Amino acid sequence: MKQWLGDMSCEAAAFEPVQVVAGRFDSFRIECVNEVRILFLSRTIKTTNWYAPSLGMIVKSVNEDSKWDYQLAGSNWH
Repeated sequence: MKQWLGDMSCEAAAFEPVQVVAGRFDSFRIECVNEVRILFLSRTIKTTNWYAPSLGMIVKSVNEDSKWDYQLAGSNWH
């Protein structure tokens, strides 16, 4: 059986506006370091997320591996 283990450490680095397809939101910029272990392989991945309190959700995420990047494209709350 394959097993994934990991540890994540995050810090709220700033409160700032962020522009995404769905609009502009005042957000906490949260910087994370993920220590991932799969079987005998280890990897460190840095991720930055923007959390918009007005929506109660992450509206943008940027990762070292850009295939996992995303941003909010539409919202009924804005």
